[in-house]
Amino acid sequence: MSYISSIRAKVGKERIFNPGVRAIILNQNGDVLLQLRIDTGYWCLPSGGVEIGETAFEALQREVFEETGLLVSKAEPMALYSGRQQQFEYPNGDQIQAFGMAFIVHQWSGIPRPDGEEGSELRFWPFDHLPEKIARIHIDVLNDFRRYSGKFILGGETPKPEELEGKSRVFCPAKNQRKLVAAANQEYAKPDIHEFARQASIQETAKYTNIDNDYDPLIPFKPRLLETIAFAKNMKYKRLGLAFGVALADQAGNAEKVLREHGFEVVSVKCKAGKIGKKPIDANHKPKSAPEQSESMCNPVLQAMVLNNASTEFNILLGLGVGHDSLFLKYATSPCTVLVAQY
Repeated sequence: MSYISSIRAKVGKERIFNPGVRAIILNQNGDVLLQLRIDTGYWCLPSGGVEIGETAFEALQREVFEETGLLVSKAEPMALYSGRQQQFEYPNGDQIQAFGMAFIVHQWSGIPRPDGEEGSELRFWPFDHLPEKIARIHIDVLNDFRRYSGKFILGGETPKPEELEGKSRVFCPAKNQRKLVAAANQEYAKPDIHEFARQASIQETAKYTNIDNDYDPLIPFKPRLLETIAFAKNMKYKRLGLAFGVALADQAGNAEKVLREHGFEVVSVKCKAGKIGKKPIDANHKPKSAPEQSESMCNPVLQAMVLNNASTEFNILLGLGVGHDSLFLKYATSPCTVLVAQY
């Protein structure tokens, strides 16, 4: 007999506290898994009560497996929900006040299947096409997930206006291009994009000294290189690419040394890689220092291909010229950042 069933046997249908967990499970497209409840006819997140002796994560693993057949191996606590708004009455008259912990499931395996007892159907839903009938106490969880930035949420808090709308003018896309906003939000729901954006937001906050003064004025204190290192470490990157221009070769060497001192493997490639003359692109200029020689072209396409072939996880641009940086970004397959622009 479950903990809740044992309590029900003593108190009947009167309202009881129900400590529980709720799971936000996404597929590779960023769609969220919902189950259609047999008892209520509403769609809801995989969820359930915590049993005596269980941790919240253990309860999450058990409930998700029981209701969906999926195995959860990694999850992040996102929010805690409590209070009067969590009161609910089941069709059989049982009354509860939920005390629920919501988790974002980052790693799961298996094929979703309904248990046939609590749920009749499981389906991944795009966030911009959610079903109309969703359990009331789970709507807040889905909304909070959309605004989640890595800071734990106490459910029931009223979001700040800028969290919902942005500090926008009347011509801002947040107000007049809702479909694009929804499409962008759906991209952020994808696990890899979500984590990348979350770490970027954390790093953005960490580089300023005047957080307590509402960032007024903005005072950055962390050099760009150290900021890049911190971000790469938070993303657990091991192999970095360094694409640099020959005019800043010394600076690139110093940057590579610092990156290696911080434990990264670095693959570097200069802009003149391949030593191809400019004739193929009809720009065969003679260098002033040696007019009898042809100047090698900058080759950002080859730079990108070299780093792609080396399976770098994050690429750093240092001193690439306008247009050359654009070509590198076009052909690179891993995320990139600019450390120094060409002077």
